[in-house]
Amino acid sequence: MALEMTTPTKASVNEKFTSLMEQQHAGGEGVSETLWPGLVIGKFSKPVPRYPLMYVPAVCVVASGQKHVHLPDDHIVYDALHYLVVGVPLPLEAEIPAASREEPFLAMALEIDISMVGALVLEMSEEQAQLKWQGPPAQALYASPMNNDLLNAVERFLKTLENPTTRRILAPGAVKEILFHLLRGEQGSLLRNLAFSDSSSHQIARVVHHLQSSCNEKHDIPSLARHVGMSNSMLHHAFEKFVGQSPMQYLKKIRLHRARLMMVRDGMRVSEASHRVGYNSPSQFSREFKRQFGLAPSRAAEIM
Repeated sequence: MALEMTTPTKASVNEKFTSLMEQQHAGGEGVSETLWPGLVIGKFSKPVPRYPLMYVPAVCVVASGQKHVHLPDDHIVYDALHYLVVGVPLPLEAEIPAASREEPFLAMALEIDISMVGALVLEMSEEQAQLKWQGPPAQALYASPMNNDLLNAVERFLKTLENPTTRRILAPGAVKEILFHLLRGEQGSLLRNLAFSDSSSHQIARVVHHLQSSCNEKHDIPSLARHVGMSNSMLHHAFEKFVGQSPMQYLKKIRLHRARLMMVRDGMRVSEASHRVGYNSPSQFSREFKRQFGLAPSRAAEIM
């Protein structure tokens, strides 16, 4: 079965998505939650310098503008002609290099339910032989060219959100259609590997989940390797290849992002936040926080 991979134009993407995304956005600037769980819309009318954020497993689709996501040794650009898939939670930095009132950055991020992906892969078993060899090398973050099948599926999903009845009855099927087209595209290998336990990507996702849920505890490579039944060297190599950083670097960034949220969102004191995320040394926490975010922890709440 031939897969349709025709490429839309920026004008066609903008025409299909702009009004639909703006209807779901709360207005003004920034990121807004919507009435559909796991869907957020972001709108920015001026450039946004490089800033830290936590990506969750999601598909990100742009109506206008572009965003740069910075990895430790590289960066990824996604725009109206490229969708982004994030496989596991990732602490990263991003920037919006150009935006204006006339041409804002406007995009959506829809969280991906990996259990739903696994069920859908089983339903698509007839295509597995064909899908097996598609896709880029497995990594947790990747941008791919938009195609008309996915474009139309996202448009149908956004239209189902226009009133409570269509949202309740039609939106679940529209989400499934989006996942279907993701699995048929070059991101399919990433999602399939995350869904099934016999892949190294799934094992690394388990390590990520373990670090996320217990970031305030002590961890080392041997204990993490035992947790997923891998050798120390295999875990280290597979984690760096998939996530783009070592397990210990990832753990440190998770702790710092968590502490920053506690201080900015909850008004927590620096000493308490650093202790909550597993730091025994306040001075070490302050040094690493400033290195990560470019400011002292005591100034985090003031800046935000």
